[in-house]
Amino acid sequence: MKKFVSLFTIVLGLVCVLQLNELIAQEQPLDAKAYYKPYNYGKFLSTTSKSVGLFMDPIDFNANLTARLMIQKGWGDWIQLYSQNMKHEWAFHSPRDEDKLIIYHLDIDANSATYGTYSYMMYFHPNGQIGIGTPKMPIDAKLAVDGKIYAREIEVNNNSWPDYVFTPDYKMLTLFELETYVNKHSHLPGIPSAETVSEEGINLGEMDGLLLQKVEELTLYVIELKKEIEELKAKTKDEHEK
Repeated sequence: MKKFVSLFTIVLGLVCVLQLNELIAQEQPLDAKAYYKPYNYGKFLSTTSKSVGLFMDPIDFNANLTARLMIQKGWGDWIQLYSQNMKHEWAFHSPRDEDKLIIYHLDIDANSATYGTYSYMMYFHPNGQIGIGTPKMPIDAKLAVDGKIYAREIEVNNNSWPDYVFTPDYKMLTLFELETYVNKHSHLPGIPSAETVSEEGINLGEMDGLLLQKVEELTLYVIELKKEIEELKAKTKDEHEK
């Protein structure tokens, strides 16, 4: 039984090779059900309704190419992936002098080698860094995004949550000192200015902690003012009773 299976496998392989050789000899067109060509254009596989192509040399842009998928070795360190009718292209680039992978999207003219819109999509680095929509990757960042991010939930670790505001030895500015500072700097103490945020951005975890610190300080100011009001009420009441 094993000898029969082995013999059948060999015969089947020979038949496939003969079929491929026949297609090569006939220079089978792109609508062939199976096509293999180890020179000029590398390998190509297609059906009459769906096509998949693999090209190792530049494609003739003037040809009437209608494959649903074509993969071509681009210039230099590029690999290009074309959609049907050559309207759009995804390019994968791994620079020789940099250990990373970059993905681009290009809108191209279907009948020429002229490229239109050129969009930087993603950047991958072996150290785990990922860039989306931007080639600029901060050294200390794992993810950089140029654009909006929508999320249902984000967790940020913060080891300096400002509960210390309510400790007895915490020192706050007096309201007069606070007023003087705000009039001079146009922002709260400890909070970055609009100019600084515009240039450097903010750390979300750190900023949440700073805002909570100001809310807690405000709570203490309110409590202090409430005590002063109650003292004034009591003093006024005593004066009226005299």
